[in-house]
Amino acid sequence: PYVPPHSFDLDFPHLMLRYRAVEFAKGNTPFIDRQFAETDRNGKLAAPVAGLANWASAATNTLTRPIMESVLGVDRNAALPKFHGKTFAARAKGPVEINRAAPAFGRKAALYATCFVNYNDPPVGMAARAVLAKNGVETRVEYPRCCGMPQLEQGDLLLRRRHAAGRSARGGLRP
Repeated sequence: PYVPPHSFDLDFPHLMLRYRAVEFAKGNTPFIDRQFAETDRNGKLAAPVAGLANWASAATNTLTRPIMESVLGVDRNAALPKFHGKTFAARAKGPVEINRAAPAFGRKAALYATCFVNYNDPPVGMAARAVLAKNGVETRVEYPRCCGMPQLEQGDLLLRRRHAAGRSARGGLRP
């Protein structure tokens, strides 16, 4: 609501980002928060033991959640994302039936999976793929790596720049 033009002329989202960047540069971003932002690493580690990870992180788990709260600072009642044993990118390697009678038949699209959809909510990606297929659109799913948004939210601007530079150098965002 405070993004210009506004009577306060204050870009609040960017003000918060600058604050987080300063705090990050001063080393004030907690270690645990930085570890939670490593979505690719966390997703890859949790996938083979998704059932155990989901059990341990469930808000109803009275054994592990109090420990997580005292050691990691995660409120015992906070809902945490679930992990899946098979990522969206892996699931999407399978064929999908394209509706040849649909008006968009013959069109193609690339779906760039987010780290959340890839590791924590593959059904959302599969649903998007199914909707496109029903409308005649052939899809290819890409997940080069996490875009760095979790780190950006913490103010780690340098890592975000390195992610962007590496992606464009590889040509990973071409259509």
